[in-house]
Amino acid sequence: DLEYALGRQLRELTAFREQLSSHLLPRHVPSLAEIVSDLSALTAEFGDVRLELQQRRVCVVTDPIELEGISLGPFQIDLYWEQMDRAQGFEISALEPVPAAENEAVTHPHVHDNVLCAGEGTLSIQAALREGRIFDFFLLVNQILHTYNAGSAHVALDRWEGTVCRE
Repeated sequence: DLEYALGRQLRELTAFREQLSSHLLPRHVPSLAEIVSDLSALTAEFGDVRLELQQRRVCVVTDPIELEGISLGPFQIDLYWEQMDRAQGFEISALEPVPAAENEAVTHPHVHDNVLCAGEGTLSIQAALREGRIFDFFLLVNQILHTYNAGSAHVALDRWEGTVCRE
């Protein structure tokens, strides 16, 4: 039992050390050419891309999203470039909100108050932001918005429009 417990602790400490080192890595500052390339790729991929200098953000609008027959409309993804090194340096806004019946702050099963619950995509998003990969960041967030995971939803899609009253 002791050998098993020590082995488990060693594995957990090794995993913790790897996570700690990845957070201590210096943030990559992309070159101007990389930024221009990413912005051009965003325009080709999404069409509606805005660079808002006053607010210091890049905005992208997704195609309308439909999950399991429920139309949620298009979403705007705002990336604040001065906050890219923070856990939540971006916002997700429903442009034509269809909120959950039980909670109007939930406009997508994985978005509550404009904050995305990225689940397993969190580390990939953080890595993209840390490395200055703007295009990859937007692709990852868009993919998460087009995916439904009932196990991590703020409100399940089968309850999106409320529950049926049997009386």
